[in-house]
Amino acid sequence: MCGEEPCAARVLRIPTQLMGWTSVAIGLFHVALGNAAIPGAGSAGTTVDSWGPFMGAGFVGYGLAWLWAARQRPIPARAVRWPAGAEERPRVATWRPCPPGDERA
Repeated sequence: MCGEEPCAARVLRIPTQLMGWTSVAIGLFHVALGNAAIPGAGSAGTTVDSWGPFMGAGFVGYGLAWLWAARQRPIPARAVRWPAGAEERPRVATWRPCPPGDERA
């Protein structure tokens, strides 16, 4: 044990926090600079110019979700799987035709 929590949980908390802080920093960078934050992008129209700050704000929220997950003790698996996009999807029933001679509708 590393103090109050297992060593593995403490070690996994570090990349979770790193992902959160990095995402928040990138998002704030895009909110502050707008289209200038995109390498190689020139001047743009109003629609494209507002897209950068919009996506930056989404990235800030994404980073805050990671930071929230890192603060949980212990970190629930669902709190990490959701921002990582690895949440288990509900299973969908597949349609199968009835075998020949079976009269079920």
